[in-house]
Amino acid sequence: MAGGTILKLGYSDPLTDTFGAHPLLGSVIDLNDSVTFTLVSPSGLEIPTPPRTLVLAGNIRSQGEVATKAITRHNRTVTARLLVDPSANAAALIASIRTLLTWLSAPPQIPITLQYQPFNGSAPVYLDVVGAAHNLPSDEGQWLRGQFELLTITFTCRPGMRGDRITLQNLVANPGFEQPSNGGVLAFLDSFANTNAYSLVAGSAPSVSGGVMTIPSGTKLQFGSPAWGAINLWQMRIQTPAGGWDFQASLHVTDANNALFGNFFATGIEMHQMIDGVDHLQGSASFAALANSTWYWLTFTQFPAA
Repeated sequence: MAGGTILKLGYSDPLTDTFGAHPLLGSVIDLNDSVTFTLVSPSGLEIPTPPRTLVLAGNIRSQGEVATKAITRHNRTVTARLLVDPSANAAALIASIRTLLTWLSAPPQIPITLQYQPFNGSAPVYLDVVGAAHNLPSDEGQWLRGQFELLTITFTCRPGMRGDRITLQNLVANPGFEQPSNGGVLAFLDSFANTNAYSLVAGSAPSVSGGVMTIPSGTKLQFGSPAWGAINLWQMRIQTPAGGWDFQASLHVTDANNALFGNFFATGIEMHQMIDGVDHLQGSASFAALANSTWYWLTFTQFPAA
């Protein structure tokens, strides 16, 4: 890259806005690598201002090079003057020039792009090439004899020069939109046909039939993780048996003397916290008596940390 100027032939993907290899023609060609080609400085690349149409009060007034407010509507002509650097042998010289000619004479179905960044420039610009002409002799023998002083390529480009795409996005991702929700905990790997997810602590083993687990009176089961979370939510679907009943659900148990649990009755609910063997009633509420053999949703939440 002589003189710090970038001049390359490649392809600009319209979907990703990335500059790189052409899908048909292959790798990017560097027209200023000081190995195969060198851009003549300082006037090696000429980018004249294309003709413009001056628009004042909605009427076309004149055409010319100078206008304070104008709309460019003509293609831009860009001329590059290059030196063909010495090659290791004749075959290498011919191969590099043939590759360049393949690019310059390619059909326009998939256009090529000229990447240009001047000396001390901070970012490149891109010119969309719609046609090209050159001064290379048709006789390859003249290439070997150096019978062209400078390689001159004239590119016909669309009016504008594009820069890199700039996008705006939120600084904070919104769960469910920019990013998915947090991971869940898998409790059952198959249908609810067994009690493999539960461990018997006391009492008689539960049974499962038709996707319903029956817990005998006086039975204590354990499941889940001993770790505390910022917010713990427990939700289950229960059916009350005939007669009186008392159901206790512990959201977190450290040991027999330290636990957080809820007592559920046919007509009310109590929240307890056991600390060092001392039971503290945190709150209670009453409601109409639950109907026997009817399904209800039981949901409660704890906030152990901010």
